[in-house]
Formats: sequence, C-alpha cells, structure tokens
Amino acid sequence: MTLSYKQNTGECCALWRHSVHDAQIAVEQRIVESKNLGKFFRHVNARLSSQANISCIMDGNTMVLDDYAKANVFNKYFASIGKIDRGPVPNFPSLVNDEKCMCDVTVTESDVLRAICKMKANASSGPDCLPPVLFKKLNNSLTTPLTVIYNQLSVAEVPADWKKAFVVPVSQKALPQVS
Repeated sequence: MTLSYKQNTGECCALWRHSVHDAQIAVEQRIVESKNLGKFFRHVNARLSSQANISCIMDGNTMVLDDYAKANVFNKYFASIGKIDRGPVPNFPSLVNDEKCMCDVTVTESDVLRAICKMKANASSGPDCLPPVLFKKLNNSLTTPLTVIYNQLSVAEVPADWKKAFVVPVSQKALPQVS
C-alpha cells in the first residue's frame, strides 16, 4: 500500500516532533545526572525566559485570563487612545532650489516592504535605537509612512560630504578584534 504525499509528510513531521522531544528529554536527563546546580539553574532560567505569555490583566475590576479576552482588552484600550487618520498626506514645501534636487528618485511602498523583508530580524539596533525586528513585525503599518518620508527626503538637498564619500562595506572578519 502506498502512502500519499500528505500522509507521508504528516508521518515525517510526527517522527521529527518525537525526535526533538526525545532529544530535549535526553539533554535534561544529562543535566540532572550531572548534579551541577549552576548548569541546572541556567537551563531552567533559559526555559522560563523564553515564554512569551502575558500574565493576567485587569479590565476594570475583572481579572482577564483568556488570551482572546486579553487581546480584546488591549484592542479596546489602544482604540480609545489612538487617533483616526481622516485626511490625505500633507504636502511639505521644498526647502531647496531645483538645481540640487534629486527629483528623479521615487520610492514605492513595494521598495520599502522589500527592504524591510531583507532586514535580519536578529541584528542589533542602529543609531536610531530601533531593533530590526520592530520593522519586520510592523512592516504593513510602516510601509506607507516610511514611503512618504523617503519621498520627502528625495526632494531635499544632499549634503556635500555625502557626494564625496566613498562607502565600502567591511566584513566583520576584517575588523580588528578588541579584547
């Protein structure tokens, strides 16, 4: 009897899940058998810190425990403090003369979305102190405002130093190691 692709894939996934579970149990068993308290507590703390559950929250005088109800409480709160966008994007006056304008540069929402998707989520924050994972999680909300900002920047004057600069990417392996 031959199995269909879906059945075969399901069995492979189940086998993989069991293998991962067994490997985790084996690691924990080795930690317990080593009788090393430091190793044990490091493992326990790592397991505890990776949980992303939201604890109980209060909605008035009512304690909310269900995830769906928590999401509704947060939604109600943020909807009450947020503002509804009821107008078009404002026009900003040009601050430079047309001779030095980069008017031929146009950034589209798909360009911004593509750039956000290419970002490494686990990279460190840049000079703006905003982690890349923030942009990746909020990409649908940020593409339009960022597109507007980039298109407004395209009509501004480029600093003279930027025109003279020679930017070369340097791999981390080439950088000297600081001890």
